[in-house]
Amino acid sequence: MTHPVDQLPAYAAGTLPPPEAAEIAGHLVGCASCRTDAASWSTLATGIRTATLAATPPDPPPFAAVRARLSVGTRPPETVGSELDVASSPDVVGPEQVPSPGALPSNWGAVRSDAALSPSDGRAVWAGSGPSPAHDARASTSGESVRSTGPTVRGSSALSNHDQIAAREFVPAGEGALIVPRYLPTSAPARRWLASARVAWGLLARQVRLIGWRVWAIALVVIAAAAGYAASAPAGRAGDLLALVVPLVAAVSVAAACSADGEAAELVRATPTSTRVLVLARLTLVLAVTVGLGTAASLAIALPRGDLLLAELFVTWFGPLVPLSATSFALAVLWRYEAGIAVVMACWVLRLLAPTSILDHGVAPILDALWRPGLPLVLGAVVVAVATVALAPLAGRHRAIPAVLR
Repeated sequence: MTHPVDQLPAYAAGTLPPPEAAEIAGHLVGCASCRTDAASWSTLATGIRTATLAATPPDPPPFAAVRARLSVGTRPPETVGSELDVASSPDVVGPEQVPSPGALPSNWGAVRSDAALSPSDGRAVWAGSGPSPAHDARASTSGESVRSTGPTVRGSSALSNHDQIAAREFVPAGEGALIVPRYLPTSAPARRWLASARVAWGLLARQVRLIGWRVWAIALVVIAAAAGYAASAPAGRAGDLLALVVPLVAAVSVAAACSADGEAAELVRATPTSTRVLVLARLTLVLAVTVGLGTAASLAIALPRGDLLLAELFVTWFGPLVPLSATSFALAVLWRYEAGIAVVMACWVLRLLAPTSILDHGVAPILDALWRPGLPLVLGAVVVAVATVALAPLAGRHRAIPAVLR
């Protein structure tokens, strides 16, 4: 045969099939040059094996343990014990080391598992601030290896994130009920309320940057200019001036806040915050700012003067603000923000032309009803806003409203 130069590395590594390896071995008996090459490859293979065994094993992938843990709940109980070794956990003990349910502390309770468990598959989770019963029981043993025999505990997710100091598992013997702690400190409801308030405040704070400073600057300048002009107007005209400006600013700001044309849709799909919450947060923020500016303008106008009532001045501009903002909000979210701005501007121009003879006399009563709405129209506007929030995820818009900072 010819000199097997290309097969010598595989021969030295021992990866050739037996027939080829036997043929090369017979050739090496009578070929000195091939024996020298084979010896070199064998020395190299031996050095690689030695260095590999002496090297520190690489760290496992970051999520390998998480994936292995999550896969436990999807496998039959009889296959879990043979694959998941939890000997390194100091808080897992065997069935013979677990106290009976009657001997458990008062803050432990037995509930029926929603999974099909065998009598030896019960599991408990310790959520106290001190050492767990599993830890105490293990301290009195020789520390022998123990394997998990049950599925993942679902009830442990109901524990408070603020007060759960440690989660410890053990397998009770001869029990068909899943034992889950009922550890609810008296401060848990207050902490949950504070956590929810922090999340809501953080969401609103992020919307301030996402909406953009131009919207806030224009709203402030326009309402301030209207307030300055209305302060010098007669008593019967001050309210009409604010009624023309504040609702327009609020409706246009709502539509502009819901535009987000330059945002990527992937940001919404990746965030855990729902589209309904994001849309409602923007509506709440814009209306809170514009109504606050309008109230401040009303105070600045009414307090120095004695011929204006603050409540009457407030109702004059707040009445048309509700239906106009609801209309622009619905069009901006469900269709396009340009449509919302266009409709509001058209209503505003028609309102300016209503006292003149340019418009038909039948249009003026409609505009008067819009600028002086009754209770049915206000309730209808609220219903439209609620329906818009509910339908926001199903609108199929070409853009998205993100909840993260750029």
